[in-house]
Amino acid sequence: MGSMNLKKLPKIDLHLHLDGAIRVSTVAELGDALGVKLPTYDPRKLAKFVQVDRDCRSLTDFLKRFEILYPILPYAATQERIVYEVCEDCARDNVIYFEARFAPALACDGKFTMEDAVVAALEGLRRGQRDFGVRCGLILCCYRSISLPQNIDTVKLAQKYRQQGVIGIDLAGDELRDAAVPHAEAFALARKLEIPITIHAGEGGNSGKYP
Repeated sequence: MGSMNLKKLPKIDLHLHLDGAIRVSTVAELGDALGVKLPTYDPRKLAKFVQVDRDCRSLTDFLKRFEILYPILPYAATQERIVYEVCEDCARDNVIYFEARFAPALACDGKFTMEDAVVAALEGLRRGQRDFGVRCGLILCCYRSISLPQNIDTVKLAQKYRQQGVIGIDLAGDELRDAAVPHAEAFALARKLEIPITIHAGEGGNSGKYP
C-alpha cells in the first residue's frame, strides 16, 4: 500500500508527545522571537540537534534531544501554538483522534506555572479541534527526575482539568537513571481520584533494575 493511501486511512494515535512533535521550523521561530539561544536558527541545520538518526537505540540519547527545547517551553504562546499545530499536522495525516502528553513541570519557570502551561495547552487543543475537526485529549506527565511534590501537583492539575480536556496522567523520563518507586504516592493519589494512568516502562533496557 502506497504512502498516500496510508495517509488517507483514518487513524488513532494514543502516544503523542507534544514536545516531541514540535515542528523544527517552529522551534527556530520561537527561539528567535523569545530570545532563546539555539545552536542555529536555520530549521534545516537545527534538525540535527532536535531529531535523532534512524539508527538511534538509546533512550538516554533520545531524551537529550529535548534539552534544547526546554527554554522555549515556559510561555503561553509556545504551548498554545505547538498544540494547535499538532492538531493541524494530525488532521493532515487523517488522525481522527489522538492523545497528546507533556510534563507541565518541564514547561514552567518562575513566572510561568505548571497550571499556566496546562491552561495554554488546553486552549491550543480547543482551537485545534475547532479548526481542524480532530478529536483529542491531554495526558499530563509526571516525570521521574523531578520531585514528588511536583508530581503530586501534576496529578492535582489533572483532576482539576478533567472536565476541560485532561484525560489521564503518565510517568515519563529516563528509567535507567531515575526510579519510579519514589513517585508511588502521586500515582496512589491518582488511583484515589480515579484518574486514568499510563506509565512509560521497559524502554530503557533492564527496567527491572528500577521498579
